[in-house]
Amino acid sequence: MPVQEETSPSPVRGEPKQGARTGAGRAATPRRERHPLGAPALLIGLLAAPLAWFAQIGIVEALAAQSCFAYDKPAPRPWVHSVLTTSALVSAVCLSIGIGGAAFAWRNRRVAATVAHEAGVRSNQPLVRRIAVITRVSLLSTLLFLAVLAATDVAGLIVSPCGRW
Repeated sequence: MPVQEETSPSPVRGEPKQGARTGAGRAATPRRERHPLGAPALLIGLLAAPLAWFAQIGIVEALAAQSCFAYDKPAPRPWVHSVLTTSALVSAVCLSIGIGGAAFAWRNRRVAATVAHEAGVRSNQPLVRRIAVITRVSLLSTLLFLAVLAATDVAGLIVSPCGRW
């Protein structure tokens, strides 16, 4: 029967010290370093606005194509009478999703900056540096796609869905 060594808690989050023995004589594997920002928060901040723009373009273009060119020939006005209202509603929902993604990206950036500040200016922790880069890129890309969402909304108000482009 193998001898079990007692594990003394590490100063970090009650983890066993490296090299401590547990169970049947196996060395305990140290737990991975954790960051206050989880993967879901980072993904929402990074992908909400681009996916909202992609959904807006896909839904509104498909709706306009089916209502204006329903039988492979152009119609002078939309076949579905509520196409403008529906496309405006879809655009508003997608814009609100983009704004929510921007709020997540802004929050993620503030949390990452606080953690980096607490870790020190020249932190040697790779996780802190990676999260800081991801949150910067996330905020910049979200703001870019938020501007694109707004420009697409304005273009939808100016250009008729069944008119010539």
